[in-house]
Amino acid sequence: MSKKNGKETLGQRLQRLRQAANLTQGQLAERSCQSFGNLKNWERDYRTPGLWAALKLAKALGVGLEELAECAEPDPKAASTKRNKRTRQEGGRMVGRPKASGASGKLEPNPVAGSGTGGGKGSGGAARKQGQK
Repeated sequence: MSKKNGKETLGQRLQRLRQAANLTQGQLAERSCQSFGNLKNWERDYRTPGLWAALKLAKALGVGLEELAECAEPDPKAASTKRNKRTRQEGGRMVGRPKASGASGKLEPNPVAGSGTGGGKGSGGAARKQGQK
């Protein structure tokens, strides 16, 4: 593995810390409750561990999260930063999703928003209770 911009990547640091702790990939995977495949992908910089996984890895390696995370900027190809844009009402409540491009710009109702009434398709709570008498 080569260093990017002269700095150690997260995968390189993870591998170095694992080897310094005299652990195999399998042993670190087991100690950190992570899959062997994930650990291999992280060490090869194919993927980036999430915060929870990084915390478990740091604990299993006997280092602080700061030491594990001190690395080069993340590779934009390793982690996607795209997010689904959704429309929110004043106050932050989700009210719908924008229609596909070329549409009139109106909002479609979000089937999940305001669905606490229990009267939707398949609820049948009252009918079910009556049938059990």
